[in-house]
Amino acid sequence: MNRISMTAVAALAVLMPAVSWAQSAPAARIAPSVHAAEAAARTPSAAQLKAGEDVYKAACLACHQANGKGLPGAFPPLAQSDYLLKDKTRAIASSRN
Repeated sequence: MNRISMTAVAALAVLMPAVSWAQSAPAARIAPSVHAAEAAARTPSAAQLKAGEDVYKAACLACHQANGKGLPGAFPPLAQSDYLLKDKTRAIASSRN
């Protein structure tokens, strides 16, 4: 898997809990100290990359393949996907569903 797709997967693994928390949080709950956009801008740690890789292998690899290029006509590519790169919030939301 190339470095860009690994970074994207790591960002998804890190941000998915934050998005889930924000959507299910009661109004009285205090916002997290790090905004999701700030977390996405940082270089992921080795642990985050490993966590993202593990999530990808468990949930995505069978359809989208090890290189993230998908299977033409069946599963769209994730690597270098204009759709996913254009809107990170939408990418996270679509990966949760």
